[in-house]
Amino acid sequence: MTDTVPGHDSAFADQGNNKRATATISCRICQATYAPSQEHHYLLQAPPMALESAFMSMCHFCFRCRRPACPQCWDNVHGVCGECCQEAQLPFRAQAAPLQGVLFAATRQAQLHRKHAMPVRLICIRPGRFQKLASIDTAETMPLQTAITRRILPTPTSPRQAAPRPASRNPSDIPIEHIPTRPPRPEPMRLTYERQVNPQPARQYQTGKMQYRAQGLSQSGTISDIDDIATQPPRARRTITLNDPLPYPPASSSKKSMGKRFEQIMTGLLFILLLVLLGAITLALWSADANSQILQLFHIDIRAEIAYLWQLINQLHH
Repeated sequence: MTDTVPGHDSAFADQGNNKRATATISCRICQATYAPSQEHHYLLQAPPMALESAFMSMCHFCFRCRRPACPQCWDNVHGVCGECCQEAQLPFRAQAAPLQGVLFAATRQAQLHRKHAMPVRLICIRPGRFQKLASIDTAETMPLQTAITRRILPTPTSPRQAAPRPASRNPSDIPIEHIPTRPPRPEPMRLTYERQVNPQPARQYQTGKMQYRAQGLSQSGTISDIDDIATQPPRARRTITLNDPLPYPPASSSKKSMGKRFEQIMTGLLFILLLVLLGAITLALWSADANSQILQLFHIDIRAEIAYLWQLINQLHH
């Protein structure tokens, strides 16, 4: 897959015009040729395995022919390579017409961009058989955008003569007629509510009360003693302790109690499930027969999974 062709690379050369060998790699499906980019020029001196690894990192895996497809021959619409599109008679990178009699056409979102943007290590120096080079005669030119030039270039403006500033004088020397005055600010509207209170009914009430007291004193002649005044029985008062339940519990307390019960039930179920998992793992590690029984019931090989996890941890540490 990797070959070396003589070429001239002005970006990586020194000040002279020396010719050197450039490491390139070709795609097996469309025969497109890739070379290391300027940011990753170290791949020129790297072994062929590093160049092939960089090429495989930018390829897509075709599940139909089980081959890596480069970006030049990968069909984002159908999810296969260009050769598989030709064999299946599908339009390359175009949505096929829906079948007759189908009410709802199948929709598939094309993955046009990778989820994690990575710097391009290899650039295409020769397109493959699925890409056509556009001629320079058929290229369309865009008119000059005058709006951008207007923003960039300053517009000619007529020179304005700066008004001469008056000489600073003492404010006491300026006559009061020539001092500019500011217009008066409008006062904010204030809404005042005046409540007219008629003091006459209060006075009448006070005078009537005093007359009533005077009449009572004149009739009795003596002021009654405080011991002779009949007292009313005290009102019944109920003392509520902290342990006594409320007579009418609020409606929100019932909702909280239901939520608390549900939380306790879920916590208990998860705790039981955790204990079952720990017991199953312990039995599988202790006995091979128990591991085989778990494999037959749940189709899970606990020993193999633990061995794979241990191997993965060792690889990460090394």
